[in-house]
Amino acid sequence: MRSLEAIAGIGARRLAILVFGTSLIASAIGCGVPENEVHEREMVAAGRASFRAYCAGCHGPDARGDGPAATQLTVKPADLTQITTRYGTFPDEAIYDRIDGYNDPADSTVQMMPAWGNIWRGVNREWETQQDVRERINEIVAYLKTLQTTSS
Repeated sequence: MRSLEAIAGIGARRLAILVFGTSLIASAIGCGVPENEVHEREMVAAGRASFRAYCAGCHGPDARGDGPAATQLTVKPADLTQITTRYGTFPDEAIYDRIDGYNDPADSTVQMMPAWGNIWRGVNREWETQQDVRERINEIVAYLKTLQTTSS
C-alpha cells in the first residue's frame, strides 16, 4: 500500500505542516475566530519568518538594533520596537517604503539598509512577481506592528 505522501507527491514534513496548518485554521474558524484575524495571524507568522531570515542579522532577533552585524555598521540599525513611540502611530506606508527601498536614491546616505524590494525582485525566484514582493513586505510590516512597545 502506497503512503499518503507518495500518493500526494509531497514529503512527510510538508504533509505534516499541511495537515497541522489546515487543522489549526479549521479549529480557529470553528471556534469563532474571524477569518480576517486568521489571515492577520498568518501574515504575522510569515513576516516573522522573513524578518528572521533577512532583517535580524542587523536589527537583532528582538528587532532592537543589536543584531550580530550591527557592530560592523557605521550607522546603528534602528530599534524597530520603537517605531510607534517615535512617530506617535505606526506609519505602515513609510515602513513599507523603507523596506522596499524603491523610492530611495541609490546613493542615499540616509538609506543604509538594503533596498530589499529590489533585491527580492531581482534574485529570489520564489518571489517572481511584484505582487509576491509586495505581500512579503506587508507581512514584515504586520510583524513589526506586533513588536511595538511604549517604553524605551
